[in-house]
Amino acid sequence: MKFTILLFVGLLGFSFSPASNNVSERIEKATIKTSAICEMCKMRIEEVVKELDGLVSANLDLVSRKLRVRYDADVLTVEDIRQAISNAGYKADEVLADKEAFDQLPGCCRMEGACSSGEE
Repeated sequence: MKFTILLFVGLLGFSFSPASNNVSERIEKATIKTSAICEMCKMRIEEVVKELDGLVSANLDLVSRKLRVRYDADVLTVEDIRQAISNAGYKADEVLADKEAFDQLPGCCRMEGACSSGEE
């Protein structure tokens, strides 16, 4: 009886271990320089990257225009993140903004200083 209980407890403990839940331990950080210039840009970029599988966190600082991300390197690469930003119409490090996506952005996201005048 004791053996059965010990076996059950051992198996139960094993089944709830992090390794059996496929939890990755490869969380990496990256900082990506963007072409963001306003709060709308910040909102758009953060929304786009937060939709990526494997992204843990994202925060864009508009003063430095840098997006700081934490991501699961087993699921996502920093290149994938840069490409998602480009596909949204923004430059991401050396990856240029997708022209068609850029042309669809509100005016304030395409022209430095436009947001301060209240234009969209």
